[in-house]
Amino acid sequence: MKGYRAVADVYDALLRGENAKVSAGNFAIHKNLTIPAEWRKAGLTCTNDWIVQQASLNNPSNILDAGCGVGGTLFALIAQMHQGLGITLSDEQRRVAEAQASQLGLERRVRFLTQSYDQPLQESFDLIVAIEALLHSHDLPATIANLSRHLNPGGRLILLEDMAESDISDDPLAGIWSSGWALTHVYTREEFEQAIQGAGLVLERHENFTPMVKSRRWPGSLLRALSVVLGHGVSKRRIFLGGLALEHLYRSGKVCYRFLSAKRSNG
Repeated sequence: MKGYRAVADVYDALLRGENAKVSAGNFAIHKNLTIPAEWRKAGLTCTNDWIVQQASLNNPSNILDAGCGVGGTLFALIAQMHQGLGITLSDEQRRVAEAQASQLGLERRVRFLTQSYDQPLQESFDLIVAIEALLHSHDLPATIANLSRHLNPGGRLILLEDMAESDISDDPLAGIWSSGWALTHVYTREEFEQAIQGAGLVLERHENFTPMVKSRRWPGSLLRALSVVLGHGVSKRRIFLGGLALEHLYRSGKVCYRFLSAKRSNG
């Protein structure tokens, strides 16, 4: 956990900025997407609905949300018959998630822990989800290998993450994004896919959600100038600036917001 302290600070700052949403019962702090017509026709209104549909959990299942935030996705997934565990790097997020679980009457079927994605777990799961979380990993192959070890045979790993289309380590806007969001490395789509395959999982589905992401059109030159003015360190302003830089990277086609689903063999 020590190496992830800066990431936890980012999450804590985001949570303080989202308190009104949480109080209103919106427990997921994800990207703001423009929901396509085909989703609405299928009765889907948000990312969580999509993930529940893709999970296809017809039997009582044990679910892990790696990077659970304040519990929104896990609350949606456990429905009426499932149970789950959420892990987060932030003590503040864990406390909010536990309080919301109690209010929803779900405290007997869902638990939350403060720990990193790299620490061993004491149980196995039928489904593991990670939404906007593993981009913070310090060693993506090791992180995905650790999670996959806790998948039951036939279990699925579902990711929804920001991924570079190629190496952008020298891009100034990637540096602004990384600094604001406490990223140690901007992983590429190829690195995600190699990590999944290296963990012995089979990639089943791949969807590009980038066209659904709402983005603001701030000039890159202005973002670079603001980055110099704001300096370094975790702050709401730097997190906001990092998000604007990411949106610029979306528009340039250098980064995409992608859904990946992989499965562990039944053997």
